[in-house]
Amino acid sequence: MNKIMKRIFKILTLITGVVFISSCTKEMMDYSGPESIYFAVRDGNKTMSSTGWPYVPYTNVEFVKTTADTIVANVLIRAAGETKPYERRVDLEVIADSSSALNGQHYHVPQSVTLGAGLIETFIPVSWFRTPDMKLQEMRLQIKLVANEHFSLIFKSWDNPKELTSGTVYNGFDASRHNLICSDILVKPSNWLGSFDATTKKEKSAFGAFSPKKFLLIQSLMGYSYSDFMSSETMTIGLQYAISRYMSNYLVAKYKAKEPVLEDDGRLMWFEYCPWSTFEGVPWDGVYVEY
Repeated sequence: MNKIMKRIFKILTLITGVVFISSCTKEMMDYSGPESIYFAVRDGNKTMSSTGWPYVPYTNVEFVKTTADTIVANVLIRAAGETKPYERRVDLEVIADSSSALNGQHYHVPQSVTLGAGLIETFIPVSWFRTPDMKLQEMRLQIKLVANEHFSLIFKSWDNPKELTSGTVYNGFDASRHNLICSDILVKPSNWLGSFDATTKKEKSAFGAFSPKKFLLIQSLMGYSYSDFMSSETMTIGLQYAISRYMSNYLVAKYKAKEPVLEDDGRLMWFEYCPWSTFEGVPWDGVYVEY
């Protein structure tokens, strides 16, 4: 190799090294110091790239989006500092004073996980078990990273980088702690065509007012899941009117069979093609009418 080629090789090697170091520095968020561990969960605007999502101090676990009885929430943790050519143990504990969920009944979380050799991140698998009380209230669990011979805990007041703004930005939270919020509470999905009229309190549009009972009846009779109602691609306006027609026919048949389906407030369940009208908080009078 002549002198010119050697100089070119050295320059290319230097440039490659600078790029690599710059990339690593950005990944480690300009961190320089002792080996430490922190929660690195991110959340943000689902219509935008996840690279812009800020770091958040929580993870939502929603049983309404699945028919499964167990959900494993994989909570991301990341190490700051130099990588190691050997495995390292990450220790955990549950903060009972900040948790309403019960170990073994609502969840299971390991006491430690392993960060593999040469890696900077891994997941904590938190298993959640569907229970009836989740339909009534949220279950909360707070877990904490514990310092050990491998890792310190220095990110006690986390500030999101300024470029991470694609969602709610939390600053000043303790990145050594993480909150998991689990529920099975049905709330109105984003693609539900119907409501109460604000003035008359009368149900209107294809589905009328949302209720868990009404949604579960659609699910049991027609097989649609909660996630179907969260997407305008799967739950089009035309499909919603078709569902409304089917459900209206079902309710009318039950009514004529003297087995009317009632909402929790006592009113007749309603979809747009039902021949009766229903009003918020006004129970059915029990009188059958020929339709």
